[in-house]
Amino acid sequence: MPRYVALLRGINVGKARRIPMKELRALFEERGFEDVATYIASGNVLFAATRAPKAAALQAALGARFGFSDVPVVVCAEPAFRRLAAANPFDRAGADPARTHVGFLGGAPEAEAEERLAALPTMRDERLSLGREALYVDTPSGLARTRLTPAALEGALGTSVTLRNLRTVRALLQRLGG
Repeated sequence: MPRYVALLRGINVGKARRIPMKELRALFEERGFEDVATYIASGNVLFAATRAPKAAALQAALGARFGFSDVPVVVCAEPAFRRLAAANPFDRAGADPARTHVGFLGGAPEAEAEERLAALPTMRDERLSLGREALYVDTPSGLARTRLTPAALEGALGTSVTLRNLRTVRALLQRLGG
């Protein structure tokens, strides 16, 4: 049975949009998914399904269950997740896995996305690289200090984006079996 990774953005950050992982797993199981597992409390769900789930349906289910429907959800089939992780141009020897990220996109970036990303205010050492399905972000000074907010990135891309650092991406890959 095909495996998937669902990535929720902006949950369990501070006191906003709290979702207990046990309840998140139950939501996925109730929707008929199998082998459901979560990784850390930031909205990473691994599961198996006979057919590809729709991100919009999962977002609606989150809204119905937890009371907020504004949580962007990106769903990647395992092969796509592996491919996007491997394509990170900043994943090199010596890269800080907590400060190098994959931005999983909710849709195709708009035609002007490259130009708008280039115009974003960045710190001297930050780098961005846009692929067709992912945005790669290197923030050597850390996300806490960057001006590359989710709203700024989404405005430039014209689609939702949820960032995961290399540490999380690697842990998810390991849980997928490799």
